[in-house]
Amino acid sequence: MTAHVHVLIVGAGLAGLRCAEALRGAGHAGPVTLLGAERHLPYDRPPLSKAILAGTAPEETATLRSSSDLSGLGVQLCRGRAAAGLDTAARTVKLADGDVIAYDRLVIATGVAPRPLPALTARAGVHTLRTLDDARAIRRALGYGPRRVVVVGAGVLGCETAATLRTAGHDVSLVEPAPGPLWQALNGAASATACDVIRSWHERRGVATHFGLGVAAPLNDGDRVRGVLLDDGTELPADLVVVAAGSLPQTDWLRDSGVPLADGVACDRFGAVLGPDAPDVWAAGDVARVHRDGRSFRVEHWTHAGDSARAVAANICAAASHERTELPTPELAYFWSDQFDLKLQVVGDPAAADEVVLAAPEADTGRFLALFGARGRFVAAAGAGKVRAVIGSRQFLGGDRSLADVVAHWT
Repeated sequence: MTAHVHVLIVGAGLAGLRCAEALRGAGHAGPVTLLGAERHLPYDRPPLSKAILAGTAPEETATLRSSSDLSGLGVQLCRGRAAAGLDTAARTVKLADGDVIAYDRLVIATGVAPRPLPALTARAGVHTLRTLDDARAIRRALGYGPRRVVVVGAGVLGCETAATLRTAGHDVSLVEPAPGPLWQALNGAASATACDVIRSWHERRGVATHFGLGVAAPLNDGDRVRGVLLDDGTELPADLVVVAAGSLPQTDWLRDSGVPLADGVACDRFGAVLGPDAPDVWAAGDVARVHRDGRSFRVEHWTHAGDSARAVAANICAAASHERTELPTPELAYFWSDQFDLKLQVVGDPAAADEVVLAAPEADTGRFLALFGARGRFVAAAGAGKVRAVIGSRQFLGGDRSLADVVAHWT
């Protein structure tokens, strides 16, 4: 690209930052603007539900780049300025404050927002945990003494939040409509036993679990929630409620823009937004829904955010050539979750599995290794305290290695 081409990246989280860095690394000499709705420097989100929430690490440890780092890269960071609209014909982004920023190339990296729970919407004492400000608000609400906390949702975020707050001495109840924790992330329909192991992590440490149940209504004291009523009539008192009921792509600002939306921004295997109405527009990170080989997928993992952003940056710089980089697929995904003194690690795509083998479970420690197969082919591994096996299993992904072969390899 020529030196005058301006790349505007909307979203200053991990994907947006990595895209800006990769553009410079690929030799782009034109202006790069990083537009962020939050007033903070780009920061890492995983610590929010762990060390930052617990107060065991200063907030600065989550910062990914300092102001001087960004200046040194020649990246202009616009903080506290949310996008409100996109005009692809004029190649401009409208901001919530009414200003307009022009671009030559646009990268959409706005990520996801917490999924609201209608029964608990707009109630004092109800929190979500997505941003640094959210973590600060929860810590303020916890005060200086033990609190009764209900965590609604037992996905990765909900389980981490429950573990962190229980470790800090709070009375924690974990509520989840699915039959067990991490049911979606670990494909509980095929790996209920693995989910049961994780459930035991929490119950043995004093978390009260309520699986297969949803929130029917809040228990209120005026406009403040004082607990929740579950589907079966159980009342759970609470000083605060943390809702971790999943997430939704942040695409409201793209309505009527011509950008195709369907649970994310529809893009091709290279990250370019589909359709004729959005030229030179790309998507990266959690918000990107990739259409490839007759299927579509959207991945919400830390490693995928960075990898997809780097691929998009490479493709923007190579737009005039045929040397383009494909965005990573779920088959090669990796994520981890720290809960209590255990680290869960997952490689591959458990959602694709129709068979799971639980190898070498240790009931006394909670360590386990689960190996996933689809029609006999190895597609994923998950484990706690099994770092060598989980990480080592990556070499068997993306090919035709049989589940039986991988099970034999690790047992």
